[in-house]
Amino acid sequence: MHEEHGQWLNALQPYIPEWAVHYVNPVVITAWLVILLLAVVAYLGGRHLRAVPAGLQNFWEFVVETMEGLGQEMIGLGGERFAPFITTIFAYVFFNSLIGIVPGFVAPSATLSATFAPAIVVFFAVQYFGFREHGIRYLKHFTGDVWWLAPVMVFVHLIGELAKPLSLAVRLFGNTFGDDTLVAEFIKLSAAIMPAIWVPLPLQLPFLFLALLIAFLPALVFTMLTCAYINMVVGHDADEHKPDTAVRDTEHAA
Repeated sequence: MHEEHGQWLNALQPYIPEWAVHYVNPVVITAWLVILLLAVVAYLGGRHLRAVPAGLQNFWEFVVETMEGLGQEMIGLGGERFAPFITTIFAYVFFNSLIGIVPGFVAPSATLSATFAPAIVVFFAVQYFGFREHGIRYLKHFTGDVWWLAPVMVFVHLIGELAKPLSLAVRLFGNTFGDDTLVAEFIKLSAAIMPAIWVPLPLQLPFLFLALLIAFLPALVFTMLTCAYINMVVGHDADEHKPDTAVRDTEHAA
């Protein structure tokens, strides 16, 4: 088992069978806990739908309506139909970053392997949306309009498509890892000075509040870039250069 400093799963290590030690990964288990938590909250919020929403239903309706608006703004006509997908992506990324401020947990988004998971999902989802929207004609997105340049264009476009999940994963990892490292260092500093002054100083506390913002902004940027990538393959705007501009603007804002 990969041991993480301060990880709650370390306490269970003596009770894990020897043959299973190498298969138990705290990051993977934490990610599955986030998935389970989101599934339970979503179920409770939609179990008894009412005409006048209240409680969790009200919360989820607000989230979905916000994502529908984001989809319409960034994807264009019909963008609201992608709201379930982009809402799931946002919630997963946000809570995988946020859980790092809970004592005993390490944020899965602070590991590069975990950030590649939603990035790869986005990559394959975008290809699926492209084929669903345009059928076999979607291959022209890779080959271009000049047939004798098709081999070169396919190679160039494949590099560009593969760079998208890499960019998403590395950006998210860098933001979360940097924030978690900052909080961890101030916790160590608090522990180091306590024997000298005999007063506990929670120096990390201001950065925990900052972590809320840091968890939200990368999740929002991740979602906006996902919308921009979807727009590039299904957008129907008259200005064909708008999708590329949207991607550049979003990446610049990040």
